[in-house]
Amino acid sequence: MNIPGYQLGREISIGEYCSVYNALEIESSKTVTIKFFQPQLSSNPEFCRHVNTTSQLLLNKSIGNIISIKKAEWDPESCYLITDYFPCAQNQQPLQTEFTIDEVLNFGLQLANSLSKLHALGLVHGGVSTSNLVFPNLSQVTLGIVSFQRTFKQDSSVPALPVSMHEASYIAPEFATGLDARSDFYSLGVVLFELLFRKKPFIAGDIQQLQIKKEQMQYQVPDAFSKRLNPLFDKLLAADPDQRINNASDYIEVIEQCGYKIDNSSSYSEDFSTSTEQDSIHSPSTGKRHNKNIIIFSAAAGLLMIVILSFFMFGNQPIDEKTKSTRIGAIPSSEVDLTTLNNSENITPIAQTENKDKANELYQKSLQHISQNNYGAALMTINNALKEHPGHADALKIKVEIEHEFEIRAYLSRAEKLLQAGKLTRPENDNAFHTYTQLTSLLPDGDTRAREGMEKIAGKYYRLANDLVLKKQFDNARQYITTGLSVIADYEPLKQLDLYIRQEEAKQLALEEQEQQHQQKLKADRINRQKAAAQELQRQQQFIEKNKLAALEREQALKIQQQKELQKNIQLQQKRRKIDDLLSNARNLLRPDQLSHQSLNSSLEIHNELTTLTQQDSRVSNLFEQIINSYSVLARNQKEIPNLAEALTTIDLGLALDRNNTNLRNLKNDIQQLISEAENKQQEVPFIGTF
Repeated sequence: MNIPGYQLGREISIGEYCSVYNALEIESSKTVTIKFFQPQLSSNPEFCRHVNTTSQLLLNKSIGNIISIKKAEWDPESCYLITDYFPCAQNQQPLQTEFTIDEVLNFGLQLANSLSKLHALGLVHGGVSTSNLVFPNLSQVTLGIVSFQRTFKQDSSVPALPVSMHEASYIAPEFATGLDARSDFYSLGVVLFELLFRKKPFIAGDIQQLQIKKEQMQYQVPDAFSKRLNPLFDKLLAADPDQRINNASDYIEVIEQCGYKIDNSSSYSEDFSTSTEQDSIHSPSTGKRHNKNIIIFSAAAGLLMIVILSFFMFGNQPIDEKTKSTRIGAIPSSEVDLTTLNNSENITPIAQTENKDKANELYQKSLQHISQNNYGAALMTINNALKEHPGHADALKIKVEIEHEFEIRAYLSRAEKLLQAGKLTRPENDNAFHTYTQLTSLLPDGDTRAREGMEKIAGKYYRLANDLVLKKQFDNARQYITTGLSVIADYEPLKQLDLYIRQEEAKQLALEEQEQQHQQKLKADRINRQKAAAQELQRQQQFIEKNKLAALEREQALKIQQQKELQKNIQLQQKRRKIDDLLSNARNLLRPDQLSHQSLNSSLEIHNELTTLTQQDSRVSNLFEQIINSYSVLARNQKEIPNLAEALTTIDLGLALDRNNTNLRNLKNDIQQLISEAENKQQEVPFIGTF
């Protein structure tokens, strides 16, 4: 897709809602990120309006540590966003690093401040998760843009429920009724829990079980030392939104209640590529910091990416003799050596050995990139190797080879564009043949890419000439053949086409001479009569064959239709029998004398299966009502035993299916009252004394 002002790079991520690409902003030479929404979303006008309206509130604004939106576009073909460069966190990357409590609480403070600024604009993020975080340095966290698909409120076009267990793990329990600022802080609680303990607070087999655990707050802090943080998670993961933290001030207050001191006077940079002074948290306990494996995005890596993208954008321009010796798409090795040497005066022998080992490792990695034909990644890797060890001979050699390959590919790309534009051998010095000729001097022995390109040009001339031959325009065709043979003198298809033209011209001359030997009128009359008779006979035969074929096709179509109808009826009968059998089994399980939790669960499974088999079948809805009523019947039976605790369990299972069932609610109130009365009676101990 062509986006004015931007050079689209590689696809870095693809998901159910969008595809993400890196791109180069041509005017500023900065790397940006472009998010294309999938067709099921971009084709929905309401969703696109939602994206456009929300983006207008965020365009080029600094919202704490949330990545900035630069542009939002919506056209009949697509809906996409352009943001500051955001290296998408992939495969739960934060969990590869062990963080201390101080660091996690610092991250929480940064995110709480950022979310509070977003909420002040009347917006909800909806996408707070570890997979949407990047850690630019040892003390800073960056959050991706708003989850437009999650904050879009639509009944049918876009699913309102989470589509995966991973996504559902971060969504607040009230997601079905709509998300707000408190929902973002619930997601923040899940993120902090996961960063501290490397697992999510709620783990379940399916979304329904997960929802129950959320509503009942069934989580446990695993680290005894960290149980001081229980008040924080009780406030962040509260099932009741009204009891939940919903701003940065509340977050700081609860942290201080836990015994941690927060300095919130510093400000955070929204650009993940620069490091600034950060908020700090001082714990009463001290200790050695663990070594951490944090991805640090340096300015040099960003520069290399710009150079590579610039190669794909500008590397196809004409190359004259003055610039021919300059390698395309690489940083001059002299710059790398000077930068590295200036910083290497105080390097110890041990550090130098480590640098050499690192350079060897990067060198081997670059060879792997080359074997995969990924020369852009190979160049970046080899430049990093030379930073570690500027005098690495193999790395210097392979860098020259990579740069040479970039120069070759620049010629190939330009030649291909000229070929597609039809500039085969004209205009002079700006055509595909001239470019391939220049390329020949650059290619090593045995490299056939220039020859293959020449063959493409000759093949193009062959097709042009062949089209004219079919039209009997032999003179014009011969001009194309001559030009094509000047490109490749031994191109066999052109030689064969030239021979064919000579043969056809000889045949045509012979016919003309023979035609002159006969009387024109007699020959024309005879030919016309024969042709008319032949055409009439052919017409009659075609008419008969056409009728036969049509009759045969109708007969076959009828047989196929009958077979389909028969098969459809058989399948329908089988489906009806299966539905009847399932309904019968369910009713047997719901007989009052056989009611148990197991029979109710079995009947519920049958109901679920019937739901997938039928559409708007009243018997299925009646069965569901019968199941709910059976929970009431079983609970009453257990009440009469009496087994009040078991009865309450039965009622809760029924209410999990139908929260608004009046019978179950009334019965639950009655049993709870009985339990309360029984407990009161047990507490009434007679007073025995002496008067």
